[in-house]
Amino acid sequence: MPTEKIANRLFFQRVLLIGLAISLPSFYVYYYFGAAAVVDGVVINPLLLTQAQTAAFWAVLLVHLGFVMSARSTRRSAFSFSPFGNRWLLAGALFSLFTHYHLTYTPALNAIFRTAEFPLEWWVVILPCLLPGFIVLELDKYLRNKWLGNSQEITPP
Repeated sequence: MPTEKIANRLFFQRVLLIGLAISLPSFYVYYYFGAAAVVDGVVINPLLLTQAQTAAFWAVLLVHLGFVMSARSTRRSAFSFSPFGNRWLLAGALFSLFTHYHLTYTPALNAIFRTAEFPLEWWVVILPCLLPGFIVLELDKYLRNKWLGNSQEITPP
């Protein structure tokens, strides 16, 4: 609604929810792959630690992409409108993936940004990070609409 404040109660509740949805999978990916790189507080495998940091970097991006696919409406489910309805959003998502890909797999950029290519089998753990941001927000919208009876907002298709 045009008269509502941007920083209202819903905003702060969602910041907390999405903050957890982003941080938990990201820290999990970092710990899962990077724990073996540090023993008693000493880095014993700097490459593995850099690979774990790069994997966590991807996890953050994927959680965000899942979130933005749902965040196009504060109350309506993402399943109620076309995922291709916002070309700028899709272009931004593709640009982010393109940029992350090059930061991970281009040796010159690895040196500048301190990233590292990681094993292909790590993607099995990283790819599911697309889901938490999407699921948390969709579940929040569903529960708010069911229990609080929020009126539907006007959202472009």
